[in-house]
Amino acid sequence: DCLVNRVQAYLMEKNEYDPNKEHSFAPSICHRLDRNTTGLVIAAKNANALRKVNEAIANRKIQKMYRAYITGTFKELMDVHVERNDGENSICTIILHTGRFHQIRALMGHIKHPLLGDVKYGYHGKKRPIQLMAYRLEFHDVDLPLQQTVFEIPRA
Repeated sequence: DCLVNRVQAYLMEKNEYDPNKEHSFAPSICHRLDRNTTGLVIAAKNANALRKVNEAIANRKIQKMYRAYITGTFKELMDVHVERNDGENSICTIILHTGRFHQIRALMGHIKHPLLGDVKYGYHGKKRPIQLMAYRLEFHDVDLPLQQTVFEIPRA
């Protein structure tokens, strides 16, 4: 059981993908999320869409925004916006630019505000899961017939 299998099963159920008729391409995921991250991912139904999405990601035409629960309170940084804090910890929105491995986790650890639960990058509190979510994707000038260009997981 993995995400790509679920995407393919969904498309087969909608009669938008038949593995018996398609021998050169199978719907696939266009980018990854780190293991401890939840949220939105982009999948491509065909080779043309995969090529265009990968090109858009490489040219930074797809903006990814994350919500993180971090230790401490602080003044805002470039691309890190504090949504709220409880006096001890903060919920922030963070814009991702490069997509490097653990970019957000490493940045927040480096500035001494690791994500809650992220022992790899400096968290020392009680054991808890890391709370990092890719909650918003914005497509800017992407050459695809999209019905919408902003996708967002609403706040719970």
